Amino acid sequence: MARSNLPERNPFFTGREAVLAQLQEALAAQGRAALSGLGGVGKTQTAVEYAQRHLDKYVYSFWATADSREALVSGYVAIVSILGLPEAGAQDQTLAVGAVQRWFSSHENWLLILDNADDLSMAREFVPRGKNGHVLLTTRARATGTVARLVEIQEMGTEEGELFVLRRAKYIAEDALLEQAAEADRATAKEITAQLDGLPLALDQAGAYIEETGCGLLGYLELYRSHALELLRHRGALPSDHPNPVATTWALSFENIAKANAAAAELLQFCAFLHPDGIPEEVFSKGALELGRVLGPVGSDAFALNRSISEILKYSLLRRDPNTKILEIHRLVQAALKDGMDEDTQRLPRPIREGRAPLRAGAWDLGKVAGAGAPERGRRSQQSGAALRHPRPIREGRAPIRASAGDFGKGPGPRAPQRGQQPQQLSAALYHPRSICEGRVLL
Repeated sequence: MARSNLPERNPFFTGREAVLAQLQEALAAQGRAALSGLGGVGKTQTAVEYAQRHLDKYVYSFWATADSREALVSGYVAIVSILGLPEAGAQDQTLAVGAVQRWFSSHENWLLILDNADDLSMAREFVPRGKNGHVLLTTRARATGTVARLVEIQEMGTEEGELFVLRRAKYIAEDALLEQAAEADRATAKEITAQLDGLPLALDQAGAYIEETGCGLLGYLELYRSHALELLRHRGALPSDHPNPVATTWALSFENIAKANAAAAELLQFCAFLHPDGIPEEVFSKGALELGRVLGPVGSDAFALNRSISEILKYSLLRRDPNTKILEIHRLVQAALKDGMDEDTQRLPRPIREGRAPLRAGAWDLGKVAGAGAPERGRRSQQSGAALRHPRPIREGRAPIRASAGDFGKGPGPRAPQRGQQPQQLSAALYHPRSICEGRVLL
């Protein structure tokens, strides 16, 4: 009798040791764990890796897709067949759900993985009760309540990303160590990891593209600098565990947010033009009068702001630090958001475009633009009450916005700081890409 319907192990799986240890601890303590993170961050592959590593600890290991009720029922029907229960082949598929739940309650040492369980209120109906076995869910949701213990997964660190790119592009063997790669290749893989901000799906796309086209690491890096969006939309011809490219991975999430909460959608779009690692919530509360009829009222109402942010957190598209009141957004999410906006959506509100609106941000000095500099967490600018104004040359698109760390009027924008590294400048929370110089972006 088959005892598992797990997906095959990913031969390029790299790192994630801390997350795997947290999963093991959560399941041992509570019996249920929810692996939560941004789409494309590697939740599914990490769940597969955990299950495959611990295959000998369980008598049965089951996998079911949980992105819809129909998929869950179908998954339970497959489990009925694996177990050879009498309900196998029944025309009424809902009988399979009850049969599997009864089986779970009377057997021990099993693992059930529910993948893509973004709607936890629906998924919990299929989560077995009791502690006879372990349940692992993968989800974009940040709030897991009593369904399972939360285990967060984030982007890859620099060395993890380097190693993954080199393995995936087949510059080194699948089980090779980073030290076995050539120094020049390591340096280029490190730069690719930085450009893609450590997102595993994007790194996988990069490695697959390099393998399929033979363009080389350096060739990919040069191409990315001039054709980033095209590469983020590209998914190779070879079979993949994640068929959707980065550029479309979050599209459904964006649509769902827009349907559920228009202010949340505008807030997310607004964040696409701010510094990704340091967005003070005061930008919305202090600048509420200049944020338009949809987002403005939310910015001045703490309850409504929390409700909007919570809608976004359902899909892990923002991170929120409750102590510093700072929001973070992945750079590639920003790129995908901008790519999906038309010019009307990106256009500056008229008072800001004409330099008449101050957009005050309390103790955050948004009037001084400095490099890639977001404020360091927990620190404040010394200047208070400063206003964001666009001098006439900038308003008219005649002057680049220069900064101490780079010229934001030229090129693709500032280089992203490495994951976990805080920018050195304290002043601005804003990026100033060329689109701001041209007066096209929402601020």
